[in-house]
Amino acid sequence: MRLDRYLDYVCLFKTRSAATKAIRTGGVHVAGRPVKAGHTVTPGDIITIRHPTRITEVEVCDIPAGRVDRKTARQYYRVLKDEPLEWA
Repeated sequence: MRLDRYLDYVCLFKTRSAATKAIRTGGVHVAGRPVKAGHTVTPGDIITIRHPTRITEVEVCDIPAGRVDRKTARQYYRVLKDEPLEWA
């Protein structure tokens, strides 16, 4: 599944376009490297998301067949890190 679609389907972003914008601006990395929105996500991938005030790192556990609700979404990824950004 495409990275932008995965991020939208598992509710890590509100919309697919928001996920695509974050990916395009370098706010999303897979395995420590910047990728494109069409990057194929597979179980075991580590996704790092840099929000304006937080940094979140998740491990992909499974790929959903379609959109899922917020409660169900948590079974498709495992949060490894979710910390506020420290300002210099």
